[in-house]
Amino acid sequence: MRTDSDTAGLHDALERERRRNELLSRVALELARTLRLEEILPLMITLLRELIDFDAVSIYLHPPGSDELNWFYGLGYPSGSEEQVRLKLGQGAVGWTAQHEEPLILPDAVADPRYLAARPETRSEMIVPLIVQGQLVGIFNLESDRQDAFHQHDLELLQAFGLHGGIAIQRAWLHAEGVEKRRLEEELAIARRIQLRLLPARAPEIPGLDLAAFNHPSQEVSGDLYDFVTITSDQVGLIIGDVAGKGVAAGLLMATFRASLRAEIRNNYAISVILGKVNRLMWESVEEAAFVTAVYGVLDWPRRRLTYSNAGHNPPILLRAGGRVELLEVGGPLLGPFPDATYCEAFIDLEPGDVLVCYTDGITEACSPEGEMFGLERLTALVQARPPDEPARVLCERILEAVRGHSHEVHAADDLTAVVARVLSERDQGPVRDAGGEPPLV
Repeated sequence: MRTDSDTAGLHDALERERRRNELLSRVALELARTLRLEEILPLMITLLRELIDFDAVSIYLHPPGSDELNWFYGLGYPSGSEEQVRLKLGQGAVGWTAQHEEPLILPDAVADPRYLAARPETRSEMIVPLIVQGQLVGIFNLESDRQDAFHQHDLELLQAFGLHGGIAIQRAWLHAEGVEKRRLEEELAIARRIQLRLLPARAPEIPGLDLAAFNHPSQEVSGDLYDFVTITSDQVGLIIGDVAGKGVAAGLLMATFRASLRAEIRNNYAISVILGKVNRLMWESVEEAAFVTAVYGVLDWPRRRLTYSNAGHNPPILLRAGGRVELLEVGGPLLGPFPDATYCEAFIDLEPGDVLVCYTDGITEACSPEGEMFGLERLTALVQARPPDEPARVLCERILEAVRGHSHEVHAADDLTAVVARVLSERDQGPVRDAGGEPPLV
């Protein structure tokens, strides 16, 4: 026969269950209205206090792949606790719960060896892991000034709140990741547009010369550069360069190099002096591990002469009309690491039928699935096999196609950049100059 005390106990249990469901419904509604953890988690704690008596609460977050728990929110702790409590998985009772992904009640916290005293008044503790789809995302931790303050029904309630808390944390993370990803994509797109503006809109039209170039970055922003700089009515500067690394950092360094080089070109005519000054500036301006390789040459077209200096770059290939191959290696070390580096220059006289191919290491170091590099020999053979009247643009296309075919990748592992210059005979100057004046491949 049910006694009055049984009836009262049942009534209390039903009321507690009704109140619990009501508060959980409010939490669910709030979750649907915001993705801000700093709003929803403190609200959950406020609602939880209506059902469970506690004196302090802390919430820790566990970022994916981390072995640490990051303090996110605390109430009832001494000022500055968030700076003192830095836990690894397995450290303290909270770390034990995170490592084992099991809830924990400490009736006598002080006597338990797993307990780390964050507040002197604490006598009992209850901890719940927040797990969503098998992934630990955080920890709810309640502390009381009384011994044996928490029981099984409190634990079940905290777990119910913890389920909502875990979902809130994961949703907020996913939202933040999506926002950050979109922001980065927008910034990369802007950076790429800016970088494209730094590349020549088209190859210059030089009487008797067919010019073409391409730049295909492995990421949104390239660490490679090519450029044409008008020096006088009879002279054009030709530049190709490669920065250590890839992506935005490399792109910024390359923009710095381009600006420095162009400034020195306006002030000096000696190639060796220009590179020496740019090298010193790079040494003063960039990190120790950063460097640039480059070839800078000046085409003096009335004399059909190229004066150049190679600063640690892959040697350009000069295919003579008769089939002989020369590599342009004269110069000095790469730019940046050595403040007092000096550079020398050399000149070559160009004849009709000669072809000059400047390139970056993304082309020669492109690897096949078996790990074999494309290599200088393969590139040289491709240039030698070209038809004598093949336009520079077509040779650019064939180089790019050959590298991609070798690596079996549409997107290269490194930036791919090349500049091709073909010396024309009087017979084919007219029609090919038009092709050379088209926009370069970018």
